[in-house]
Amino acid sequence: MAFKLRLFGVSGASFGAMKVVGWIYTMVVLAATTLAARRTWSRGQEPLVWLAILILASLRSPFLPDYAVLPVLWLLTLLTATVAPTVRTLWLVSLAWMCLNGAAWQSIKDPRLMAVMVLLPQAVILILILLAFRSRADSTGHCLLK
Repeated sequence: MAFKLRLFGVSGASFGAMKVVGWIYTMVVLAATTLAARRTWSRGQEPLVWLAILILASLRSPFLPDYAVLPVLWLLTLLTATVAPTVRTLWLVSLAWMCLNGAAWQSIKDPRLMAVMVLLPQAVILILILLAFRSRADSTGHCLLK
């Protein structure tokens, strides 16, 4: 992220700043992991939470490859299975799936526009992670998003 800020004229966005931000982010991921480990999750919730933790940890890499979106698509699929199938759900899942498709951003030549456009799938990833942590089990043991 620090390198992207340099594209927009932010001074001090160097490799050293990136290292500091990376270690701060590592502490955030460790805190989220600790909080998740201390909480009691149902068997249906555990895959969602631990997959979300793995995705959070993978986002620390400054050189995340294109195929890193695959675990996010798994999380989207698992989250989709926890809600009632409605037209609204179908549209939201389809929209999220399209936003996560990185091929659309590959043809952009301007690095600043590319940096801004990549924020969209990153926002979708963060929303899915938050939904995974907010999932609750109902009285029948089925995991529902509330």
